[in-house]
Amino acid sequence: GGTVFREPAGGHVASAFLFPYATHHVRLKQFTCEGFDVAVTSGQSCQSLSFEDLFFRSPRGVALDNSQGNDFTLSRVIVSHAGTNGISLNSASRTAISNCVFYLAASNALAVSQSSQTTVTNCIFVASGEGAACYQMSEGTDLVASDFNDLYLLDNAVVGILTGVQYESVPQWVKFTAQDLHSLSADPLFFAPENGDFHLKSVAGRFDPETGGWPVDSDHSPCIDAGSASYVTGEVDLLGNPRVVGDAPDLGC
Repeated sequence: GGTVFREPAGGHVASAFLFPYATHHVRLKQFTCEGFDVAVTSGQSCQSLSFEDLFFRSPRGVALDNSQGNDFTLSRVIVSHAGTNGISLNSASRTAISNCVFYLAASNALAVSQSSQTTVTNCIFVASGEGAACYQMSEGTDLVASDFNDLYLLDNAVVGILTGVQYESVPQWVKFTAQDLHSLSADPLFFAPENGDFHLKSVAGRFDPETGGWPVDSDHSPCIDAGSASYVTGEVDLLGNPRVVGDAPDLGC
């Protein structure tokens, strides 16, 4: 853990990780990736790739580009300031995304085209700006199965764009899609997201990775205890703390 992959100074590298045709059963775990056009590119017919405990910071394009891959899982992954979409799924099937954070992608946090059986649970989305959305689905795509998420919108961003139609709020999205029935739309109250600290503020104590202590905040994140244990993958969070401490798991990493 703790490894950081940075694009060489003055360089222009297309992908930090490139999985060629028909790569099977690979797990990427516990590192940070900064820069690059695309952090991870998977080729056609890749299968059973797992992404756990990762931080994709400021890729110029998408953090993960999955084209025609099957059975991908993402758990405890942070995607921050993606230059286009956070994650792009094109003709992909069976992608499971849980306890992840999508923060201020320039376009859509999750863009799905011609794909099926995508699930999104216990995640936090922060979308900002005209034309930005948490979910974007093109024609011919199965509806993403999503629930127990925080879909926080800033500056005219929308919850979803479904075959070109925008859904501006969670109630509107729920009404027309029957998804995100238990989701919310509120400021997640990250401690210092611009500095890469996505811990949730807590009046009961928030882990400080610099000191190892548990400072008490004056604010309390609505994402604490807002998840569902039915969708938890693993017993600990991104820093190794127990995933479920209170009545339910927290949203995010």
